[in-house]
Amino acid sequence: MTERSRSSIIIVGGGASGVILAGHLLRSPDPRLRVTMVEKRAAFGPGIAYSTLLPDHLLNVSAMGMSALADDPEHFWRWLQDKGLAKEEDPPIYAPRSVYGLYLQELLVEIAERERTRLRLVQEEGVLISPTPAGVELRLANGTSIVGHVAVLAAGHDEEPASEQDFAVRMGSAKDTPIDPDSRVLIVGTGLSMVDAWLTLEHRGHRGEITAVSRRGLLPSPHKKGTPIRLDSADILLGTELSYFVGWFRDLVRATEKAGGNWRDVVDGLRPYNQRIWQNWR
Repeated sequence: MTERSRSSIIIVGGGASGVILAGHLLRSPDPRLRVTMVEKRAAFGPGIAYSTLLPDHLLNVSAMGMSALADDPEHFWRWLQDKGLAKEEDPPIYAPRSVYGLYLQELLVEIAERERTRLRLVQEEGVLISPTPAGVELRLANGTSIVGHVAVLAAGHDEEPASEQDFAVRMGSAKDTPIDPDSRVLIVGTGLSMVDAWLTLEHRGHRGEITAVSRRGLLPSPHKKGTPIRLDSADILLGTELSYFVGWFRDLVRATEKAGGNWRDVVDGLRPYNQRIWQNWR
């Protein structure tokens, strides 16, 4: 492997994780750095998580906490405003997941235009990664291979059910064929996936009885409208032990509640800094 290819990184998966990782890697000024992103789907960006086209399938985090850029927490929020999908004075917005997929696609387009020589997009399925004396080799479904220094798995969760559940079909997949609109449907579980499934069936005009079964009989709690507290990176207590951070967090919650807010406002205010907080404890 040449010195040039020793700086090559293969990202297997072109969904949210792959796009965001590529963007951060390509901030390096090293001209030898090369990123190859491999994605088996027809489009780069949305991946499994954000490929749904149903507008009722929403993000479960407000727009203020969904920036793809760690050092620009309001990037997605401004993007929504630029597209006319939000206004500055709006309360916390939970955008459709399909809209977030478009955001990721546009972000990747910007990266690709800026990094014409350092970013390569390959629309193919990766089937096997093998170590080599100088790095790794990714074999593709079409019989060709890509070699690099490092491979990163960003393929998300499996789209197919486990082998012992070959009777199951993931909603929205190619095998998800129409069912009798008057048939009875049983949904195992009452979490957020159940809500997505119910919304999908309703969107399709399903008329039959739908029963959701849960071991605990609980439903997801709805988001309450609130106002995330504004925090600067300098406000976050980093470089301390976990116990000290927890104490600081609890004090912040108490102070926010005393001012008329609630704990959700604190959690939502911290979301843009989650990555830095976790990295602090490595």
